[in-house]
Amino acid sequence: MSYYQYYEFRTTDRLLSEADKQRLRNVSSRAEITSTSFAVQYDYGDFKGDEKEFLARWFDMHLYLAAGGTRRLMIRLPARFAKRTAVERIINCCEFAKFIDAGEDCLLDIYPYSEGRDYGGWNDGTGWLDALVPLRSELLSGDLRLAYLLWLATADREMLQDDAQEPLTGIGPLTAGLEAFGEFFGIDPGLVRAAAAATAGPDCGEIPSETALAALRKMPDDEKTDLLHRFFEGDPLAHTDLRRSVRPSEMPDISAEGVRFRTLSELRTRAATIREGRTGTGKGGNQRR
Repeated sequence: MSYYQYYEFRTTDRLLSEADKQRLRNVSSRAEITSTSFAVQYDYGDFKGDEKEFLARWFDMHLYLAAGGTRRLMIRLPARFAKRTAVERIINCCEFAKFIDAGEDCLLDIYPYSEGRDYGGWNDGTGWLDALVPLRSELLSGDLRLAYLLWLATADREMLQDDAQEPLTGIGPLTAGLEAFGEFFGIDPGLVRAAAAATAGPDCGEIPSETALAALRKMPDDEKTDLLHRFFEGDPLAHTDLRRSVRPSEMPDISAEGVRFRTLSELRTRAATIREGRTGTGKGGNQRR
């Protein structure tokens, strides 16, 4: 191929060994390889490795960007990822995001159609994965707002009806990773800010200290001991599993008293107002150019 392509892979909870780095060097002599990453760009030629194999063997996240506008993000998650069913329920309308089973793991593959998308000019891809890496730990700890953004990306591509109801009660306040995700995939900033005008439910976002403390007091002693032992052994997933354990597990029901789910039409109306500058809702994230 004779157009620009950028590939980057990243580990989040382990370091690559020297043997790992040598195997990766055999795949590409031009790649920039560190103890946590592999990055390579092409103006001519193509990547000789297999993205899914790279994730299965070495890495936790993968980002791809091409000059024509194509963008891809893949996230490796343990097969025991507790929120997979909830995420799948939210993104079942999304044709460009899916889970792929990969042995003891599963991959969340996000690969939108790029035709006609305006990403605001040239971008070489560098710096984006730094901003997106926190999304993995947020997902593992049970935060479902990334799934909401995939639902919103589907709506932004005119693939949902106006009466479709948002899957969560909101996504506010946005984390830096969520803001970066919206920017990277070119989701209408007005829609993102409209969604963020309402706070996420108790099953998303930051976990209040009092909620965590109450959950810890109710946790069985053997479960606490297991988590402490995993921390002692340096298990990189112990922290996210602890946060998942203390997070409220039930998504709010759409018919529950006092729970307000907005329609896509309402979100679009608010987004139009935001774009016209009639409300002060703060700034979006910085573009990584």
